[in-house]
Amino acid sequence: MACMIKDQLPKFITEEEAEELRSLKPGGHLMSKIEGVPLDVITRFAEMLGVEPHEDAYVRMSHREQGHKWHKDTGSNNHMPWCSYGGSIMLSKDYEFVGGGFHYREGEIEQPRLSLTYHSSDVEHMVQPHQGLRLVFLMFICCQN
Repeated sequence: MACMIKDQLPKFITEEEAEELRSLKPGGHLMSKIEGVPLDVITRFAEMLGVEPHEDAYVRMSHREQGHKWHKDTGSNNHMPWCSYGGSIMLSKDYEFVGGGFHYREGEIEQPRLSLTYHSSDVEHMVQPHQGLRLVFLMFICCQN
C-alpha cells in the first residue's frame, strides 16, 4: 500500500439494505460465494475506491462484545495479508448498545448508522468492548493484480 488512507462516507447504504444485511447470519463469507445486497455493497465500496475486487474479497457480520485489540488488516499476526482495504458499516441503532468505540491512533471516531468507515489495510485501529447488540457489516477488499 503506497499511502495510508482513512475516511467516512455518510449514509452509504439505505435503511432497506441495512435490514437485509442485519438478516445475514454472523460469520464470514467470500465474495465469490455471495449474492444480492452484500455483493452490491461490496461492489459500490470497490468502485468508490477505484479498484476491481478479487474473488477473495471477504465480508463478515460482526458482533464481538470483547471488541478488537489494536491491529492492521494487512496482517497483524499474519491475519489477512492479502487485504488492501477494510470498511465497516454500523447497522445497530445508538440505543441498542453501550461502548464499542472505534479508534484510530489519533483517537475515537463516530460511526454513524448506515455510514461507511474505511481505511487502507495498513492503518492501525481498534474497537472497545461493548454491551448490547453492536452489529457491524465488515468488508475486506483484495484488489485484482
